[in-house]
Amino acid sequence: MQSEGAQPGERASVTTPVSQTTVRRWVAGRAGALAWWWHVVAVAVIAAAVIGAAYQTHPAYDIAIGQRVQDDPLVQDFNTAERQPPAVGDRTYRWTRAESGIAFPGIGRNAASVTLTMAGGANPNPDVTILANGGEVAHLHLTADFADYPIAIPAPYLTTGNLTLTFRTGPFRAPGDRRELGVLVSRVRVQPSGGLALPPARTALALWGAVLLLMLALLVVGLRGWEAAAMALLVAVGFGLLLARDRLFIALGAGPWLRVAGGTLLLALALRFAMPPAMRRLGIAGGIGAARWLLAAVVGVFAARLGGLYHPAMIVSDLTFHVHRFEDVVVRHIWYQEIPALYDKNRPVPYPPGAYLLFAPFAPFVRNRADLLTVGTQLLDASRIIVIGLVVWKVTRDRIAASCATLIAGIVPVAFIIFSWGNLTNAVGEWALTLLFALLALSAERLWRPGLAVSFVAVVLLALLSHIGVAVTAVALLAAAWGLWLCLLLREQRAPWRDRGFLAAIALTCIAGVLAFALFYRIPLTSAHTATNDPALSNPPAIAAGGRYEIGGPRPDPSIGLTDSRTNNPIVAVVGQIGVEGYAFYRLWPLLLAPLGYWLLWRKEGGRALCLVCLVWFGVALLFLIVGVLAGRYVRYAVTAIPAVAVGAGVTLGYVWQWRWGKGIAVLLLVFAIASTLLVWYGRITRAYHT
Repeated sequence: MQSEGAQPGERASVTTPVSQTTVRRWVAGRAGALAWWWHVVAVAVIAAAVIGAAYQTHPAYDIAIGQRVQDDPLVQDFNTAERQPPAVGDRTYRWTRAESGIAFPGIGRNAASVTLTMAGGANPNPDVTILANGGEVAHLHLTADFADYPIAIPAPYLTTGNLTLTFRTGPFRAPGDRRELGVLVSRVRVQPSGGLALPPARTALALWGAVLLLMLALLVVGLRGWEAAAMALLVAVGFGLLLARDRLFIALGAGPWLRVAGGTLLLALALRFAMPPAMRRLGIAGGIGAARWLLAAVVGVFAARLGGLYHPAMIVSDLTFHVHRFEDVVVRHIWYQEIPALYDKNRPVPYPPGAYLLFAPFAPFVRNRADLLTVGTQLLDASRIIVIGLVVWKVTRDRIAASCATLIAGIVPVAFIIFSWGNLTNAVGEWALTLLFALLALSAERLWRPGLAVSFVAVVLLALLSHIGVAVTAVALLAAAWGLWLCLLLREQRAPWRDRGFLAAIALTCIAGVLAFALFYRIPLTSAHTATNDPALSNPPAIAAGGRYEIGGPRPDPSIGLTDSRTNNPIVAVVGQIGVEGYAFYRLWPLLLAPLGYWLLWRKEGGRALCLVCLVWFGVALLFLIVGVLAGRYVRYAVTAIPAVAVGAGVTLGYVWQWRWGKGIAVLLLVFAIASTLLVWYGRITRAYHT
């Protein structure tokens, strides 16, 4: 039919509300932009309210001076910690000097009552003047023995919300002691008074700024406004709970955490630009929105770990050693060094320089070696868990499985604990092994290509030269992988010498081994090292009371569930070690779900290569556990197993996600893992778990 008003030969026009559609799109776009900003504003307001409300609580502080985990971040210009003999009282204490201080940052602006437990000891003039934030509040004459001395701190002395107690004494020197000694301080108790008060500006602003920076980082990696807001508010509530329960802990960490949050935002910006090209290169469909939870897991793990490492109370056991070793390698060019290996009955073992050489190009730009090694290893580990997620995504085409695998790889307890131990060279080596894992899972049959060949040799060489334990693990992994490949070729009745990929893999492995030998491992064979010939090391160890086999490893840690026991039954020892380490390092459930993930990969088209690589990694880690228990020698196989466990558990959660109640089950398991690991991390920062 011809519409009214249309001339013959002309097409009828249909009137469409173009202007209305345009307006609706414009309004929707502006509303989306407003929603983004309103979420930021809402979080800013709520976070400020939470922090302000938390400061209306008034917790007491009880610091045992001389208990280093408690007082190390607080004391200033005291002498070293000491302890009385048990028969006298077993009390910990420190000697002051002519002027010493104890800082209580961010405790609040209210008046406070302070009780000092002090003694004059052998000081012939045991008078001490106490200052609060520079103002004198007491002048005391101490007894020779410990006694309590109450002091009132009026509110005008606490206008900043911080309290620094200064002890001024007439110093003396004891016979045979070159130290400057004042008086003995054993305990400090602070009880703020009640009442409303504004929070300390510096602490409150630092915490508030950290929340907003973390939210911006989550927005940058693609989270929607409400998603980023929910995550940021969880952080704000966590800050509020800690302010009410352990205010000194969070006040000490506020400044460093603000800097860490800024660094996390920079990482998020880098990932925002780097992720889309990486996805396109791997043939993964979807933009930054599809990868948002994967990247959110990365920035969250990075912020949590780096925040803990930079907390003033954190004790990173081996960091000083690594700083000195870095100087030996980079500045003094001492490549070869032997150290006693705790995990091998203190036998001297070679300590390769590869990890330090990896960071050497950045040394001129980062003068603080501890910062270079700490931040550098965290950035490497962030890229490590991204690689695990991308491998899963590439093979399964399932972004949920990829995101879960990424989070599991970063959040299991062992992925945090290794950094509190200060095993930085292990971390670099495990980064190299994860890259090797990805190369074998995605490109094993194409290693003859020049780019992949160079990458393979570089990765294997770094693994061999980063840490002796990682080198042993790398050799075992490659031997198992090539042995399995050979068996598969023979099973398919294919001649191995005609398979281009297999021959390239063997040849490249040999090249990497020759380079590692030429650069480092030839040195102990061509130079004399008397430490390795110590006859005491060849004596068989005595069988300890309770049994021949130890469950729990050479460094038991009950704080994470790594308990110590002994047995004479090797089967009980192996099963017990699997159970103890499975709980302590993985909280069990990822290990239990991983085999189902391998089965799912085996059934999936294109998933068998990843399944086989996971089985190699898992099998070698299990073999090392068995050998370690039976022989009493340990390699950190639990860390090596992370990629295989994360892939298997992540694929399983991606499958479970499709069930009717699957989303709830997966979220509950992940929340349990996050909460459990964060509690472990909090404990490692605040307690004496480092032996």
